[in-house]
Amino acid sequence: MLSTEQNGKLRAAHFEFLKTQSAELIDLLRLVEETITDNNSLERKEWMDHMGCLCDVWERREAGDHVAWPDPPLTDEEVKVTTPSAPSLNKKLSGYALREAMRNQRRAVLEGAVEVGPARQSSGKGPGRGQNSLADDLVLEFKEADGNGKDIKVTYCVACDRRTSGRDPRRILEHAGLKCEVLRNQWTTLYNRTCNELNLNSNSTALETGQTKNLPKLHKSAPEKEESHRGTLLEHFNATKVSKQQQAHIDLLLFKFFICCAVPFAVLDNRFFRDLITGLAMNYVVPDRSAFFTRHIAQELASFTAKLIGHLSNKTNLTLSLDGWSTRAKDEIYTFHTTTPHRCAFFVEGHIFKGVSVTAEALLDVANWVRFYFLP
Repeated sequence: MLSTEQNGKLRAAHFEFLKTQSAELIDLLRLVEETITDNNSLERKEWMDHMGCLCDVWERREAGDHVAWPDPPLTDEEVKVTTPSAPSLNKKLSGYALREAMRNQRRAVLEGAVEVGPARQSSGKGPGRGQNSLADDLVLEFKEADGNGKDIKVTYCVACDRRTSGRDPRRILEHAGLKCEVLRNQWTTLYNRTCNELNLNSNSTALETGQTKNLPKLHKSAPEKEESHRGTLLEHFNATKVSKQQQAHIDLLLFKFFICCAVPFAVLDNRFFRDLITGLAMNYVVPDRSAFFTRHIAQELASFTAKLIGHLSNKTNLTLSLDGWSTRAKDEIYTFHTTTPHRCAFFVEGHIFKGVSVTAEALLDVANWVRFYFLP
């Protein structure tokens, strides 16, 4: 258990980072190592993960993604746990130890060893969501006291223990499919279910299969002040709304334009660009940038990955290559590529080593996973 001095020192570093956003990840990790010297301490693992999460959020905010800063880990005295999944555990464990016990229990459930309900259960009132929904399996849900003593709902990733305020199924799936390496490496069944769900919800798959129920709802335009003009003849004869299929098609073309042409995401909010899109498709409502890219990146990546695996499954004599470089935050980024005998190369995986040494063994572990996942 952390002392008051240790906890205060780490929390001060957390709030100092939020204020200045100038610390490097390696400095934050070193501070945790110096403050908590026990390598096997659960608190040390929590704070190491938290510092890495801080830098992840900083990079996302720098890219224009409006995400909330993560809260610092709570001490055992600050955590008030109420969960229906493991009532017998609540009496003996708390904090990270409780989550680890529930995590092991959840793993047994997915392997079919025991039958235990998910973290969130349907109350049975109204339609609600199914008890066995994918989001339920991906998180551990708790109620914790915030700084004002008020109970708030928080979720922890079932694999990497990432803490998030509230419970947004869309963000849960995006984290599981895009960012959680622990889920990908150690929870293969759950990770494959996540990728399959994201693939089914992608615009590409929906347009190819005609499954319109998986398409997102129509964009809503912001309320504007009514003008006195009567409009043009073109506006009169145009349909009042675009269909779901039309919106999905335009969304997909817009997404491909930004990704394949390396256009900054901020352009989507530019008034002149929005005027251009409105002129080309008068009744299409340009989506909000913060929600548009995060959703489509996760879904279209899952769709593309499924197609790529299918394409490579019939190939032989493939070559796996890699390349790497460093970022300003001292992170090591490596990309892995598969090349066919006809010299057609495909980017198959990107891996970031945060605050760790890049050794031959570490690279081999990632290369083996790429070979197992993409070249079974």
